Amino acid sequence: MANNEEGGGFVTGFLFGGVIGFLVGILTAPRAGNELRAELMERTHHFREQAEIMADQARLRAEGFASDARNRAQHLREQASTVADQARDQSKDLPPPGVVPAEYVPPPPGQQGILEKAAALMTGTRFRWVQGSKDVAYGLYGAPVMLNLWSCTDKNIDATLEWLKVMEKTYSDQMLSILVPANVAERSLTGQDNICGRSIRFGRSLGVDVGKGVMHELDVKELPTTLVFDSGGNVVAKHEGPLTAESDAAKKLETALQREMAPVIEGRTLAP
Repeated sequence: MANNEEGGGFVTGFLFGGVIGFLVGILTAPRAGNELRAELMERTHHFREQAEIMADQARLRAEGFASDARNRAQHLREQASTVADQARDQSKDLPPPGVVPAEYVPPPPGQQGILEKAAALMTGTRFRWVQGSKDVAYGLYGAPVMLNLWSCTDKNIDATLEWLKVMEKTYSDQMLSILVPANVAERSLTGQDNICGRSIRFGRSLGVDVGKGVMHELDVKELPTTLVFDSGGNVVAKHEGPLTAESDAAKKLETALQREMAPVIEGRTLAP
């Protein structure tokens, strides 16, 4: 609308100025009446043509502006419609708020993985925490972990305990040592700073499997036994028998734990 008014004002101003200039020139020039009338008619015709041309140009410019505005508005409407359609299509795949997707079926009772079952036993009354707490058991699944099950009467128990102490210096957050006492005497020999009658203290997590339920749940037939689980609760390495720090079996267990921990360590490193 503003463009139309500006175009019309320009044409009017141009014609008014041209006519005034023409009249001043004609009236001040010495000419006969016939010549004056002829020139007036010719110039009037000329100004009329120029006015029509300029009016057409102004109209075309105004129409062009209006057409461009309409095209832009149509483009925006189409974009908004496309986005709305996409949002509706995506929302069709989402369940209503508070509704569990139909394809999700919770596992039936007793069908969890062995690590989850073992963790449940560690939160019960038949498991005693020496260092650590039930929170340690809750955190077993979802990250790699090494479980060491042993008894005070195991062959070469001193070598096994020494290896566990060395490993715990590096992997304390991914290790859990579990004593499976053979009798009440073994159970009473284990405390904060006294393990199997020895002056040993684990830095983080040590528990006593009083009822041997964890041992049975993990299907451990022989003590000592060491198992490495991946983040999904699957056994990826296992060794039955004593261990020493430099043995091939110990190195294989440590390598398996390192391999499973690599993504976890990388994620911690990349975290802001």
